[in-house]
Amino acid sequence: MTSTSTSWLVPRRRALAAIGSAVILGLTVAPSGTAAAAPAAAGRGAFLVAADAAAGAVHVLRASDLRRTGSLDDLDVDVHAGTVPLPDGRVILADEHGTVHAVRLDRAGRPRIERSVAIPTAGRTWAGAAWAAVDPSLRYYGITSAYEDSADQSVTVVDLHTFAVRQLPVEVDRVGGAYTEVQVTFGGRPTQIVTAAGGKFRTFPLADVLAGRVPAATSSAPLGDGNHGPLGSRRGDRHFSTTADGVDGVALPATTLVGRTSVAYSATRAIVQNYRPRWGADDRTVWGSVAEDTGLAPEQWAEQRNHVHTLDTSTARSGLTKLPDGLPGRLALSARYAAVTTASPQGDVTTLIDADPRSATYRRVVGTVALAPLAKGPVEGRPPAGAETRATAITPDGAKAFVTSGGEGRITAIDTRTRSVHRTARVPTPLTAGGHLTVVQFGAPVTDLVAR
Repeated sequence: MTSTSTSWLVPRRRALAAIGSAVILGLTVAPSGTAAAAPAAAGRGAFLVAADAAAGAVHVLRASDLRRTGSLDDLDVDVHAGTVPLPDGRVILADEHGTVHAVRLDRAGRPRIERSVAIPTAGRTWAGAAWAAVDPSLRYYGITSAYEDSADQSVTVVDLHTFAVRQLPVEVDRVGGAYTEVQVTFGGRPTQIVTAAGGKFRTFPLADVLAGRVPAATSSAPLGDGNHGPLGSRRGDRHFSTTADGVDGVALPATTLVGRTSVAYSATRAIVQNYRPRWGADDRTVWGSVAEDTGLAPEQWAEQRNHVHTLDTSTARSGLTKLPDGLPGRLALSARYAAVTTASPQGDVTTLIDADPRSATYRRVVGTVALAPLAKGPVEGRPPAGAETRATAITPDGAKAFVTSGGEGRITAIDTRTRSVHRTARVPTPLTAGGHLTVVQFGAPVTDLVAR
């Protein structure tokens, strides 16, 4: 569980209006539940992939019973860039040394590295990745560089059929005296690479990059301060980024960005930021765990007020669902439930929220599950820096949620139907800082194109 909060910092606040929402948010949107109807039968062919970057290991467990089916050594996953699980059983990821890998699971869950390719650096020392995403066809994977305090960044594009690699140089403008991370998504017709950084969205023709050319940007649109967290629709016709104050978006019906929008997180509460947003299976809703800016010192982390933020991009309406006080982790999202694990002196808990827009309890808390305490978790009255944390994941169908115990190598499976602990298991490495979790389910559609 990596905390999303910086509530003891006081970020810039400004009211945002929904600008031009009829243009971008009025585009064709899949009917509610369309994307949610396709996941494979409950738990069938589902495997949990647990990455322990500190130990350089990846472990695979069967989602139904947490039986370990295999491990990979000498693979330190870049957990900031995240992973992309594909319906054919592959997981696309980058390591900390700047190599992109396709990890293939067979039907028994045994993993192997199928293909690898190095990210070109032109002699620079790789400093880690910022963000990654796949295109709507699931053929191309893009990953951005994170060279510190530099205007010169890049988007590397990998053909997931051939593992040929091409690169697009990206020059980033300073915003507020600093460089922002470069985000990447794909969309439009013909397909464009969409970047978000330096106060603007921009588009570049993918075909030119694949041909080895370095195209100029073909369109741009304004982007608010502090962008951190890309999102894109399943068809690639809408692109969003969370910012310091809300969610900014643009439409991409063809090759040109149009209809910029800005929607505040809340009109009444000082929300810090949705740092790790997720795109909903309904192909219209932004989800994420957020904290309020209440001016607390780091050692007052137990008093931090938290919420799940949602934005319906078809109506430009934001909503908040209350979470327990404490330190919230990244939100995990399925077609049925969102899951957030919160650390608290009263006991760590995983909160389940209804994520099915057809449900009568949509966006409401439908259950909580208490967890065994962390051996080296945050201590009330002390800054949480350096304490162990947790990671949370959920199967695409929402049948099982999973939570790690950082430093102990323990994984807890939660039955979302009974709202109870199903079983626990241990992996051979400690899962320092909570590790990183993703679920691979053969045949399940990809509803979120950004690596998480």
